[in-house]
Amino acid sequence: MKNTTLLIVCNSLNPDLIIYFKNYVQAGLQSQLNTKIACNQNIEFNFGSKNLISSCTRSASWDLKFFLDFFIALRLVFQMRKQIPAFTHFTTAHPSNLFLGTFLKILGSKLVFTIHDLTPHPGKKAIFIKIYNMIVLKVLADQIIVHNSKEAKRIDNGRFIFHPLSGFPEKRKTPANKDTILFFGRIDQYKGIENLIPLAEQMGTKLPHLKLVVAGKGDSPHFESLRSMKNTILYNGFIEEEMVDQLFSEALFTILPYNSATQSGVILLSYSYSVPVIGFDVGCLKEYIFNNTGLCTKFGDIDNIVSYIQNIESTKSYDSLVKSVESTFSQKYNVESAIKIARSFYDSLK
Repeated sequence: MKNTTLLIVCNSLNPDLIIYFKNYVQAGLQSQLNTKIACNQNIEFNFGSKNLISSCTRSASWDLKFFLDFFIALRLVFQMRKQIPAFTHFTTAHPSNLFLGTFLKILGSKLVFTIHDLTPHPGKKAIFIKIYNMIVLKVLADQIIVHNSKEAKRIDNGRFIFHPLSGFPEKRKTPANKDTILFFGRIDQYKGIENLIPLAEQMGTKLPHLKLVVAGKGDSPHFESLRSMKNTILYNGFIEEEMVDQLFSEALFTILPYNSATQSGVILLSYSYSVPVIGFDVGCLKEYIFNNTGLCTKFGDIDNIVSYIQNIESTKSYDSLVKSVESTFSQKYNVESAIKIARSFYDSLK
């Protein structure tokens, strides 16, 4: 009898990536394959039967603790020894994937890896992500899922598959007043926090009725400058879900002033709240920000951003823009869209 077992794995504890993982699980369960699930023991998720444990560490750091996952991977392979999966999909990047991936590769499982960032963002972890990607690409992966078509085409040799970043649950809100431009998400070097300073300066004179809100965990040498501006509000730390709802319900636009990027889950999160997005045309953000969902302008063009917001307000076209965001999200990026794409991929595995 042909082996049709599919193992879907998630070792990351990133909340957005867990959502992504759960969508693939639902797709696997709807597919023609015999789907099994393995995940980090700290993920609270049950799909109807007991999950297999693939890791235990809470951090994605390459430290001594993560080597405990070597033995957990070994135990998992022993548990599945009577039916080694024909296919294994690692839905998120994590160093512990290398242990389980190596064992299953040796035993004949075809390995699929989702790589969210083929080109690592600048920062402390860049070298480790580069090493991880190199091992996956050169040694382990039979197929690789990426989230922008440009990368898939650039390195296409039959192994690379484009799946748009999608699968966020709809969270539309109808607030009484929208009076903020929102930067949301973890604050890293590549996110371009410094580019918000000239935006806040122009908003102070040209859009004085709006506030710039910066919300996210991380550190930046530019916080002091932002705090000194009367029209800027800074929430520095982990943002609870209730606060996330409030921030997006008050946002007129979400702003992505990134210096570099491949794609961004913040765009889809914003769309899920029916909030249009403004960003610089870096990386592949243009694949997710359209003329009818916001503005993707050349890098550093703050003048165009301010003029765009002024034009939307003066022409009273914001409600129409929001409807376009909602329509685009429903057609391309909601949970049902993600599951449909994933199921089609799983059914194609041979």
